[in-house]
Formats: sequence, C-alpha cells, structure tokens
Amino acid sequence: MSERTLSRRAIELVAVALLGLATVGSAWCAFQASEWNDQQTLAIRDSNQATIKQSAAYSLGAQKVSYDATVIASYAEALFDDDQQRIDLYRELLIRPDLVPFLEQWQAQAQAGDQPPNLFENEEYLTAQFAEVEQYEADILAANQRAEDAGSNGDQYVLTTVLLATALFFAGVTTSFKGMLPRIILVVGASLVIAYSAARIADLPVA
Repeated sequence: MSERTLSRRAIELVAVALLGLATVGSAWCAFQASEWNDQQTLAIRDSNQATIKQSAAYSLGAQKVSYDATVIASYAEALFDDDQQRIDLYRELLIRPDLVPFLEQWQAQAQAGDQPPNLFENEEYLTAQFAEVEQYEADILAANQRAEDAGSNGDQYVLTTVLLATALFFAGVTTSFKGMLPRIILVVGASLVIAYSAARIADLPVA
C-alpha cells in the first residue's frame, strides 16, 4: 500500500471520527436546547401563577384596608360618644386581631392629645397588609429571571448545534474530493469548529 493511499485512509478515519464527535455533540446540544426550553416554559408558568396570586393578595389587602378604615371610623365615633357598649362590640366582634396593635397605638395617641396618623399613612400597617404582594413580586422577578436565563442558554445550545452541523458538513464532504489539500483543509476546518463548539459546551450550564 502506497504512502499516498495510507494518507488518504488516515484522513478518512479522522473524518469519520470527526463525524462521530459532531453527531454526538449535535445530539447533546439539541437535547439541552429542548431541556432549557422546558425550563423556560416552567419558569414562565411560575411567573404567571405568581402574578395571579399577587393580584389576589393585593385585592385581599385592599379589602382589609378598606374594612379597617371603616371600622376605625366607627370605633372613633363610639369613643367620641363614650359609648362603652359599642366600643366593646367593635373590639369583640368587628375589629380584626391584626388591627388591634395599630388600633391601640392610634387610640393612645388620640387620648394623649396627639394627632394620630391616617391609617393609609402608617407604613408599618400597610406593609403588614401587603406583605404577600411584595413576596409574590419577588417570586415574579425571580421566575422571569429564570425564564430569561433558560431562554438564553437554549439559544446558545441551538447556536452550537448549528456550528456542529457545519463541522458535520465539512467532515462529510471530505471524501468527495480527490486531492489531498482540499481534504486536509476540510478536516482541519471541521476539527477547529468541533474544538470551538466543545469549548462552548463546556462553558454552558446543563439543564
């Protein structure tokens, strides 16, 4: 067997090996792109669910504030009238337990002759009523960030799949050329693309 024939065989073997690497790499990237797309879908679903819950929590918080404002106005009227029976009724049946600390603070300030703050100006009270809203807002932001990251990772895997498809093409057409120089150029090109793709894959997170 001549040296030229051996060289051709060696190039063909290298081309086959490159085809195998590119095929496996393409399959892995396609799988990861699919997995990251699933992760993105799940994150978007979580964001939508958190948005729905946030809306419900906000509505409930607004209802509590409206109710508390009405109760405090009536309670203040009972205090002004010194109607102990109505005062006891409000405290025992109508005032929410969560409102009691704020109500006592408000009453103490009023009895001391100070101007008690408006309920809607009490940051501590408002924070307590809308705490769930803030938590869901954080959940929404986190889910949106996960969706964005997953989408970006999926796009990077798709791009790498395209690069590996280029390497598959280079390695696949190697035997179509009779001359050694075109074969060597194609094999080297496929090797470089695969090496670059492998470096990209190594840097990408796994779903």
